[in-house]
Amino acid sequence: MGNTEAKTAVLDEMGRIRNSNAEDFNTNTFTALLASDVEEETIFQSLNPNDIRELRTQKPGLLCKLIQSSIYVVQKILNRRALFNEEDRTTILNSLRFLSRILPIVFENDDDLFVTKVLWYNTEPHHEIPDDDSDEMEEAMGDVQIRVGNDDNNLQMQKQPYAAVLIDCLMELLFIPGFTVASHQEKLQTMEYYTLDKALVWSPGVGVKGNLHYTSEKFESNRYTVLKCMIALSSITLYSTIESAVDDLNPMLWLLSSRYTKNLSNLFYSLLNTIVTYNPNSSKVPYMNRGNEKTHQYYDICTQAFMIMTDFRMPSYPRLQELLQHSRIHKKCNQVLNSWKRDFDEFSARYRGVSKQTDPNLNINNESHHAQEEEKKAALEEEHETNAPTPSPLIYSNAFMETL
Repeated sequence: MGNTEAKTAVLDEMGRIRNSNAEDFNTNTFTALLASDVEEETIFQSLNPNDIRELRTQKPGLLCKLIQSSIYVVQKILNRRALFNEEDRTTILNSLRFLSRILPIVFENDDDLFVTKVLWYNTEPHHEIPDDDSDEMEEAMGDVQIRVGNDDNNLQMQKQPYAAVLIDCLMELLFIPGFTVASHQEKLQTMEYYTLDKALVWSPGVGVKGNLHYTSEKFESNRYTVLKCMIALSSITLYSTIESAVDDLNPMLWLLSSRYTKNLSNLFYSLLNTIVTYNPNSSKVPYMNRGNEKTHQYYDICTQAFMIMTDFRMPSYPRLQELLQHSRIHKKCNQVLNSWKRDFDEFSARYRGVSKQTDPNLNINNESHHAQEEEKKAALEEEHETNAPTPSPLIYSNAFMETL
Protein backbone atom coordinates (compact mmCIF):
# COMPACT_ATOMS: atom_id res chain seq x y z
CA MET A 1 0.00 0.00 0.00
CA GLY A 2 1.14 3.48 -0.72
CA ASN A 3 1.83 5.90 2.10
CA THR A 4 1.01 9.59 2.42
CA GLU A 5 4.57 10.78 1.84
CA ALA A 6 4.95 8.73 -1.33
CA LYS A 7 1.57 9.94 -2.60
CA THR A 8 2.49 13.58 -2.00
CA ALA A 9 5.87 13.10 -3.69
CA VAL A 10 4.27 11.57 -6.80
CA LEU A 11 1.65 14.31 -7.09
CA ASP A 12 4.28 17.02 -6.64
CA GLU A 13 6.68 15.46 -9.16
CA MET A 14 3.97 14.97 -11.79
CA GLY A 15 2.88 18.57 -11.27
CA ARG A 16 6.46 19.67 -11.91
CA ILE A 17 6.69 17.48 -15.03
CA ARG A 18 3.41 18.85 -16.43
CA ASN A 19 4.71 22.40 -15.99
CA SER A 20 8.05 21.64 -17.66
CA ASN A 21 8.97 21.23 -21.31
CA ALA A 22 9.91 18.16 -23.32
CA GLU A 23 13.54 19.30 -23.41
CA ASP A 24 13.65 19.22 -19.59
CA PHE A 25 12.18 15.71 -19.30
CA ASN A 26 14.51 13.38 -17.39
CA THR A 27 13.95 9.66 -17.93
CA ASN A 28 15.79 8.70 -14.73
CA THR A 29 13.64 11.03 -12.64
CA PHE A 30 10.47 9.66 -14.21
CA THR A 31 11.66 6.08 -13.64
CA ALA A 32 12.23 6.90 -9.96
CA LEU A 33 8.67 8.23 -9.80
CA LEU A 34 7.36 4.99 -11.32
CA ALA A 35 9.08 3.04 -8.54
CA SER A 36 7.05 4.87 -5.88
CA ASP A 37 4.81 2.61 -3.79
CA VAL A 38 1.44 4.27 -4.40
CA GLU A 39 -2.03 3.10 -5.30
CA GLU A 40 -3.68 3.30 -8.71
CA GLU A 41 -5.85 6.23 -7.63
CA THR A 42 -2.72 8.32 -6.98
CA ILE A 43 -1.42 7.71 -10.50
CA PHE A 44 -4.79 8.67 -11.97
CA GLN A 45 -5.04 11.72 -9.72
CA SER A 46 -1.60 12.90 -10.83
CA LEU A 47 -2.69 13.07 -14.48
CA ASN A 48 -6.38 13.68 -15.15
CA PRO A 49 -8.01 13.61 -18.61
CA ASN A 50 -7.97 17.41 -18.95
CA ASP A 51 -4.24 17.43 -18.17
CA ILE A 52 -3.67 14.90 -20.94
CA ARG A 53 -5.71 16.87 -23.48
CA GLU A 54 -3.84 20.04 -22.55
CA LEU A 55 -0.49 18.31 -23.00
CA ARG A 56 -1.68 16.92 -26.35
CA THR A 57 -2.41 20.40 -27.70
CA GLN A 58 0.20 22.55 -25.92
CA LYS A 59 3.08 20.19 -25.12
CA PRO A 60 2.80 17.15 -27.42
CA GLY A 61 6.53 16.49 -27.14
CA LEU A 62 6.24 16.08 -23.37
CA LEU A 63 3.24 13.76 -23.67
CA CYS A 64 5.24 11.73 -26.19
CA LYS A 65 8.06 11.39 -23.65
CA LEU A 66 5.65 10.16 -20.96
CA ILE A 67 4.17 7.50 -23.25
CA GLN A 68 7.40 6.25 -24.77
CA SER A 69 9.29 6.26 -21.46
CA SER A 70 6.54 4.25 -19.75
CA ILE A 71 6.76 1.57 -22.45
CA TYR A 72 10.55 1.63 -22.54
CA VAL A 73 10.86 1.09 -18.78
CA VAL A 74 8.66 -2.03 -18.92
CA GLN A 75 10.49 -3.41 -21.94
CA LYS A 76 13.87 -2.81 -20.30
CA ILE A 77 12.90 -4.77 -17.17
CA LEU A 78 11.53 -7.69 -19.20
CA ASN A 79 14.63 -7.87 -21.38
CA ARG A 80 16.79 -8.54 -18.32
CA ARG A 81 15.32 -12.07 -18.24
CA ALA A 82 15.37 -12.16 -14.45
CA LEU A 83 12.65 -12.72 -11.85
CA PHE A 84 11.20 -9.42 -10.66
CA ASN A 85 12.11 -7.81 -7.38
CA GLU A 86 9.66 -5.57 -5.54
CA GLU A 87 10.90 -2.42 -7.26
CA ASP A 88 10.49 -4.05 -10.67
CA ARG A 89 6.89 -5.01 -9.85
CA THR A 90 6.01 -1.53 -8.63
CA THR A 91 7.66 0.15 -11.62
CA ILE A 92 5.87 -2.07 -14.13
CA LEU A 93 2.46 -1.64 -12.48
CA ASN A 94 2.76 2.14 -12.30
CA SER A 95 3.96 2.31 -15.91
CA LEU A 96 0.91 0.37 -17.05
CA ARG A 97 -1.36 2.56 -14.93
CA PHE A 98 0.00 5.69 -16.60
CA LEU A 99 -0.53 4.13 -20.02
CA SER A 100 -4.07 3.03 -19.10
CA ARG A 101 -4.78 6.63 -18.12
CA ILE A 102 -3.20 8.29 -21.14
CA LEU A 103 -3.92 6.07 -24.15
CA PRO A 104 -7.76 6.28 -24.31
CA ILE A 105 -7.51 10.09 -24.27
CA VAL A 106 -4.77 10.11 -26.90
CA PHE A 107 -6.87 7.87 -29.16
CA GLU A 108 -9.71 10.41 -29.34
CA ASN A 109 -8.34 11.54 -32.70
CA ASP A 110 -5.23 11.23 -34.84
CA ASP A 111 -5.79 14.20 -37.14
CA ASP A 112 -2.32 15.47 -36.25
CA LEU A 113 -0.79 11.96 -36.68
CA PHE A 114 0.28 12.02 -33.01
CA VAL A 115 -0.60 8.34 -32.50
CA THR A 116 0.98 7.32 -35.79
CA LYS A 117 4.23 9.11 -35.06
CA VAL A 118 4.59 8.30 -31.35
CA LEU A 119 3.40 4.68 -31.21
CA TRP A 120 4.10 3.34 -34.71
CA TYR A 121 7.11 5.29 -36.01
CA ASN A 122 8.84 5.98 -32.66
CA THR A 123 9.36 9.60 -33.52
CA GLU A 124 8.32 12.87 -31.90
CA PRO A 125 5.13 14.74 -32.84
CA HIS A 126 6.92 17.67 -34.51
CA HIS A 127 9.00 15.39 -36.76
CA GLU A 128 7.99 14.15 -40.18
CA ILE A 129 7.23 10.45 -40.52
CA PRO A 130 10.37 8.83 -42.01
CA ASP A 131 10.32 6.39 -44.89
CA ASP A 132 10.39 2.76 -43.77
CA ASP A 133 13.74 1.94 -45.39
CA SER A 134 15.49 5.20 -44.59
CA ASP A 135 18.33 5.90 -42.16
CA GLU A 136 15.93 8.22 -40.33
CA MET A 137 13.58 5.27 -39.70
CA GLU A 138 16.43 3.18 -38.36
CA GLU A 139 17.44 6.01 -36.04
CA ALA A 140 13.86 6.60 -34.92
CA MET A 141 13.50 2.98 -33.79
CA GLY A 142 16.26 3.70 -31.26
CA ASP A 143 16.71 1.23 -28.40
CA VAL A 144 13.12 -0.03 -28.36
CA GLN A 145 13.56 -3.74 -28.96
CA ILE A 146 11.90 -7.05 -28.16
CA ARG A 147 13.51 -10.44 -27.68
CA VAL A 148 13.54 -12.91 -30.54
CA GLY A 149 13.44 -16.50 -29.29
CA ASN A 150 13.77 -17.70 -25.71
CA ASP A 151 17.26 -19.19 -25.86
CA ASP A 152 19.48 -16.95 -23.72
CA ASN A 153 22.59 -18.34 -25.40
CA ASN A 154 21.32 -17.27 -28.82
CA LEU A 155 19.42 -14.12 -27.88
CA GLN A 156 18.62 -11.64 -30.62
CA MET A 157 16.82 -8.32 -30.49
CA GLN A 158 14.48 -6.73 -33.01
CA LYS A 159 13.65 -3.04 -33.24
CA GLN A 160 9.91 -2.58 -33.13
CA PRO A 161 7.33 0.23 -32.94
CA TYR A 162 6.35 1.22 -29.41
CA ALA A 163 2.81 -0.12 -29.97
CA ALA A 164 4.13 -3.57 -30.88
CA VAL A 165 6.61 -3.54 -27.99
CA LEU A 166 3.81 -2.73 -25.55
CA ILE A 167 1.62 -5.57 -26.87
CA ASP A 168 4.55 -7.97 -26.66
CA CYS A 169 5.26 -6.86 -23.08
CA LEU A 170 1.62 -7.19 -21.99
CA MET A 171 1.34 -10.73 -23.37
CA GLU A 172 4.50 -11.71 -21.51
CA LEU A 173 3.51 -10.00 -18.28
CA LEU A 174 0.28 -12.00 -18.05
CA PHE A 175 2.34 -15.17 -17.55
CA ILE A 176 5.45 -14.10 -15.66
CA PRO A 177 6.38 -16.47 -12.79
CA GLY A 178 6.17 -14.71 -9.46
CA PHE A 179 4.22 -11.80 -10.96
CA THR A 180 1.02 -13.19 -12.46
CA VAL A 181 1.52 -16.95 -12.07
CA ALA A 182 3.18 -19.22 -9.53
CA SER A 183 6.94 -18.79 -9.33
CA HIS A 184 9.16 -21.43 -10.90
CA GLN A 185 12.77 -20.30 -11.20
CA GLU A 186 13.45 -22.42 -14.25
CA LYS A 187 10.35 -21.34 -16.15
CA LEU A 188 11.55 -17.84 -16.97
CA GLN A 189 14.36 -19.25 -19.07
CA THR A 190 12.34 -21.98 -20.83
CA MET A 191 8.94 -20.45 -21.49
CA GLU A 192 7.35 -21.72 -24.70
CA TYR A 193 5.36 -18.77 -25.95
CA TYR A 194 3.54 -20.40 -28.85
CA THR A 195 2.10 -23.54 -27.29
CA LEU A 196 -0.41 -24.11 -24.52
CA ASP A 197 1.59 -24.32 -21.29
CA LYS A 198 -0.88 -25.84 -18.84
CA ALA A 199 1.31 -24.92 -15.88
CA LEU A 200 0.83 -21.23 -16.70
CA VAL A 201 -2.93 -21.25 -17.29
CA TRP A 202 -4.59 -19.31 -14.48
CA SER A 203 -7.38 -21.75 -13.71
CA PRO A 204 -8.26 -25.40 -14.48
CA GLY A 205 -11.26 -26.19 -16.65
CA VAL A 206 -11.55 -26.39 -20.42
CA GLY A 207 -8.47 -28.08 -21.86
CA VAL A 208 -6.69 -28.02 -18.49
CA LYS A 209 -7.46 -30.55 -15.78
CA GLY A 210 -6.30 -30.88 -12.20
CA ASN A 211 -5.80 -28.49 -9.34
CA LEU A 212 -2.23 -27.40 -10.04
CA HIS A 213 -3.02 -23.73 -10.50
CA TYR A 214 -2.08 -21.69 -7.49
CA THR A 215 -3.41 -18.16 -7.52
CA SER A 216 -3.52 -15.30 -5.05
CA GLU A 217 -5.03 -11.87 -4.65
CA LYS A 218 -1.67 -10.37 -5.60
CA PHE A 219 -1.53 -12.32 -8.86
CA GLU A 220 -5.12 -11.39 -9.65
CA SER A 221 -4.40 -7.73 -8.88
CA ASN A 222 -1.39 -7.74 -11.22
CA ARG A 223 -3.35 -9.49 -13.97
CA TYR A 224 -6.08 -6.90 -13.54
CA THR A 225 -3.61 -4.06 -14.12
CA VAL A 226 -2.13 -5.72 -17.23
CA LEU A 227 -5.55 -6.54 -18.70
CA LYS A 228 -6.76 -3.01 -18.01
CA CYS A 229 -3.84 -1.62 -20.02
CA MET A 230 -4.57 -4.12 -22.79
CA ILE A 231 -8.19 -2.97 -22.97
CA ALA A 232 -7.09 0.69 -22.97
CA LEU A 233 -4.71 -0.09 -25.82
CA SER A 234 -7.61 -1.58 -27.80
CA SER A 235 -9.98 1.32 -27.13
CA ILE A 236 -9.31 3.18 -30.38
CA THR A 237 -12.48 1.63 -31.85
CA LEU A 238 -14.56 3.61 -29.34
CA TYR A 239 -13.86 6.76 -31.37
CA SER A 240 -14.91 5.30 -34.71
CA THR A 241 -18.25 5.82 -36.38
CA ILE A 242 -20.48 2.78 -36.80
CA GLU A 243 -19.71 2.67 -40.53
CA SER A 244 -15.95 2.95 -40.14
CA ALA A 245 -15.85 0.50 -37.19
CA VAL A 246 -17.42 -2.18 -39.40
CA ASP A 247 -15.11 -1.53 -42.33
CA ASP A 248 -11.86 -0.65 -40.54
CA LEU A 249 -9.27 -2.72 -38.73
CA ASN A 250 -8.21 -2.04 -35.15
CA PRO A 251 -4.40 -2.36 -35.47
CA MET A 252 -3.91 -3.22 -31.79
CA LEU A 253 -6.41 -6.09 -31.91
CA TRP A 254 -4.92 -7.27 -35.20
CA LEU A 255 -1.61 -7.81 -33.42
CA LEU A 256 -3.17 -9.14 -30.22
CA SER A 257 -5.22 -11.78 -32.06
CA SER A 258 -2.42 -12.94 -34.36
CA ARG A 259 -1.26 -16.55 -34.17
CA TYR A 260 2.27 -15.14 -33.95
CA THR A 261 1.56 -13.28 -30.71
CA LYS A 262 3.18 -14.72 -27.59
CA ASN A 263 1.03 -16.64 -25.09
CA LEU A 264 -2.14 -16.43 -27.18
CA SER A 265 -3.26 -19.96 -26.28
CA ASN A 266 -2.38 -19.44 -22.63
CA LEU A 267 -4.45 -16.25 -22.57
CA PHE A 268 -7.46 -17.86 -24.28
CA TYR A 269 -7.70 -20.75 -21.84
CA SER A 270 -6.86 -18.57 -18.84
CA LEU A 271 -9.64 -16.10 -19.56
CA LEU A 272 -12.15 -18.78 -20.53
CA ASN A 273 -11.53 -20.94 -17.46
CA THR A 274 -11.47 -17.96 -15.13
CA ILE A 275 -14.90 -16.92 -16.40
CA VAL A 276 -16.59 -20.34 -16.38
CA THR A 277 -15.38 -21.26 -12.89
CA TYR A 278 -16.62 -18.04 -11.30
CA ASN A 279 -19.76 -18.02 -9.18
CA PRO A 280 -20.24 -14.76 -7.27
CA ASN A 281 -22.71 -16.42 -4.90
CA SER A 282 -20.59 -19.37 -3.86
CA SER A 283 -17.19 -20.05 -2.36
CA LYS A 284 -17.46 -23.82 -2.50
CA VAL A 285 -15.35 -26.11 -4.67
CA PRO A 286 -14.88 -25.92 -7.63
CA TYR A 287 -15.46 -22.19 -7.29
CA MET A 288 -12.38 -20.61 -5.79
CA ASN A 289 -13.34 -16.93 -5.63
CA ARG A 290 -13.20 -15.06 -2.35
CA GLY A 291 -16.26 -12.93 -2.97
CA ASN A 292 -14.79 -9.46 -2.26
CA GLU A 293 -15.14 -6.40 -4.48
CA LYS A 294 -11.64 -6.62 -5.97
CA THR A 295 -12.25 -10.22 -6.92
CA HIS A 296 -15.47 -9.25 -8.70
CA GLN A 297 -13.57 -6.51 -10.57
CA TYR A 298 -10.94 -9.05 -11.59
CA TYR A 299 -13.53 -11.42 -13.03
CA ASP A 300 -15.30 -8.52 -14.74
CA ILE A 301 -12.15 -7.41 -16.54
CA CYS A 302 -11.36 -11.00 -17.56
CA THR A 303 -14.83 -11.16 -19.11
CA GLN A 304 -14.35 -7.82 -20.87
CA ALA A 305 -10.97 -8.85 -22.29
CA PHE A 306 -12.37 -12.19 -23.50
CA MET A 307 -15.34 -10.51 -25.17
CA ILE A 308 -13.15 -7.90 -26.89
CA MET A 309 -10.78 -10.56 -28.21
CA THR A 310 -13.51 -12.93 -29.42
CA ASP A 311 -15.63 -10.16 -30.94
CA PHE A 312 -12.77 -8.88 -33.11
CA ARG A 313 -13.38 -9.41 -36.81
CA MET A 314 -11.18 -8.80 -39.81
CA PRO A 315 -12.58 -6.56 -42.59
CA SER A 316 -13.19 -7.91 -46.07
CA TYR A 317 -10.06 -8.96 -47.91
CA PRO A 318 -10.29 -6.18 -50.51
CA ARG A 319 -10.69 -3.66 -47.69
CA LEU A 320 -7.65 -5.13 -45.94
CA GLN A 321 -5.59 -4.73 -49.09
CA GLU A 322 -6.77 -1.15 -49.37
CA LEU A 323 -5.73 -0.42 -45.78
CA LEU A 324 -2.30 -1.91 -46.36
CA GLN A 325 -1.86 0.22 -49.42
CA HIS A 326 -2.93 3.55 -47.92
CA SER A 327 -2.61 3.33 -44.12
CA ARG A 328 0.82 3.86 -42.56
CA ILE A 329 -0.27 2.16 -39.33
CA HIS A 330 -1.56 -0.98 -41.03
CA LYS A 331 1.56 -1.22 -43.19
CA LYS A 332 3.61 -1.09 -40.02
CA CYS A 333 1.39 -3.76 -38.45
CA ASN A 334 2.03 -6.07 -41.37
CA GLN A 335 5.79 -5.54 -41.01
CA VAL A 336 5.57 -6.36 -37.30
CA LEU A 337 3.64 -9.55 -38.00
CA ASN A 338 6.26 -10.62 -40.53
CA SER A 339 8.98 -10.21 -37.92
CA TRP A 340 6.92 -12.11 -35.33
CA LYS A 341 6.26 -14.88 -37.85
CA ARG A 342 10.00 -15.49 -38.26
CA ASP A 343 10.32 -16.00 -34.51
CA PHE A 344 7.28 -18.29 -34.55
CA ASP A 345 8.68 -20.37 -37.42
CA GLU A 346 12.07 -20.66 -35.75
CA PHE A 347 10.41 -21.81 -32.53
CA SER A 348 8.34 -24.38 -34.43
CA ALA A 349 11.38 -25.86 -36.11
CA ARG A 350 13.74 -25.77 -33.14
CA TYR A 351 11.60 -26.61 -30.12
CA ARG A 352 8.80 -28.65 -31.57
CA GLY A 353 10.92 -30.70 -33.94
CA VAL A 354 8.37 -30.26 -36.71
CA SER A 355 8.12 -28.55 -40.06
CA LYS A 356 7.84 -24.78 -40.08
CA GLN A 357 4.45 -25.31 -41.69
CA THR A 358 3.05 -26.78 -38.46
CA ASP A 359 1.21 -24.24 -36.35
CA PRO A 360 1.29 -25.44 -32.70
CA ASN A 361 -0.92 -22.55 -31.65
CA LEU A 362 -3.84 -23.81 -33.76
CA ASN A 363 -2.93 -27.49 -33.45
CA ILE A 364 -3.65 -28.02 -37.15
CA ASN A 365 -1.53 -28.36 -40.24
CA ASN A 366 -0.88 -24.89 -41.59
CA GLU A 367 -0.13 -26.18 -45.05
CA SER A 368 -3.76 -27.17 -45.53
CA HIS A 369 -5.03 -24.17 -43.57
CA HIS A 370 -3.01 -21.64 -45.54
CA ALA A 371 -3.79 -23.37 -48.82
CA GLN A 372 -7.48 -22.72 -48.18
CA GLU A 373 -6.74 -19.11 -47.31
CA GLU A 374 -4.64 -18.69 -50.46
CA GLU A 375 -7.46 -20.07 -52.61
CA LYS A 376 -9.88 -17.64 -50.98
CA LYS A 377 -7.50 -14.72 -51.46
CA ALA A 378 -6.79 -15.67 -55.09
CA ALA A 379 -10.50 -15.71 -55.88
CA LEU A 380 -11.00 -12.33 -54.24
CA GLU A 381 -7.98 -10.86 -56.02
CA GLU A 382 -9.30 -12.05 -59.37
CA GLU A 383 -12.72 -10.58 -58.62
CA HIS A 384 -11.28 -7.23 -57.51
CA GLU A 385 -8.43 -6.99 -59.96
CA THR A 386 -6.66 -3.65 -60.12
CA ASN A 387 -3.66 -2.23 -61.96
CA ALA A 388 -2.18 -0.80 -58.74
CA PRO A 389 0.10 -3.18 -56.82
CA THR A 390 -1.29 -4.13 -53.40
CA PRO A 391 0.66 -5.48 -50.44
CA SER A 392 -0.18 -8.95 -49.23
CA PRO A 393 -1.63 -9.12 -45.71
CA LEU A 394 0.05 -11.72 -43.54
CA ILE A 395 -2.90 -12.54 -41.29
CA TYR A 396 -6.49 -12.84 -42.40
CA SER A 397 -8.17 -14.37 -39.37
CA ASN A 398 -8.65 -14.05 -35.61
CA ALA A 399 -6.38 -16.77 -34.21
CA PHE A 400 -7.68 -16.12 -30.69
CA MET A 401 -11.09 -17.39 -31.86
CA GLU A 402 -9.51 -20.42 -33.56
CA THR A 403 -7.55 -21.49 -30.49
CA LEU A 404 -10.29 -23.73 -29.10
